[in-house]
Amino acid sequence: MRIALLMDQSGSMCGTKMQEAIQTAYILAASCQKVNVPVSVWGHDVEHYDDSIELYKYLDYKERSPKALEKIFNAEAHGCNHDGLAIFQVAYDLAVAKQNDEELVLIVLSDGSPAGIGDYYGREAEKDISEIIHTFKKLYQINTIGITIETCSEEIDAARRIYGENTIVVEDSRKLP
Repeated sequence: MRIALLMDQSGSMCGTKMQEAIQTAYILAASCQKVNVPVSVWGHDVEHYDDSIELYKYLDYKERSPKALEKIFNAEAHGCNHDGLAIFQVAYDLAVAKQNDEELVLIVLSDGSPAGIGDYYGREAEKDISEIIHTFKKLYQINTIGITIETCSEEIDAARRIYGENTIVVEDSRKLP
């Protein structure tokens, strides 16, 4: 197995949600390393001033030291989110890193539906993400799990439209880790 975790670092993740997402990423990565499962941890946001997508790689599959794990604690929430491009890049990285017959799992941790600057929101953005996920499933057998935390029913519905039966809803982010 090989796992990639992608955290939403948009402004709506500020505070407890971001802290719990960071703790969850750390626990998952440390646990994977203990059982020799390659794991990477990423984060993403969109800068307000120029609509540029920022993708942060906190942990690479090859990094195995406790010091490397600590980089996860550098994640901060700000800006917006453009999930489709971030998911595409992380899924591509996961596919390229695959060795032999590894099962590939992408975990996307967010508090809601995509909300980028401009026209990247709503059903069109959901469709974009869903198509990316299905393409990587078909071509590279990547199983994507969407974890949505502390959000309203509309956001939960959006997550279910995107991730389908692979949606996990955590109503209280303090229970996430």
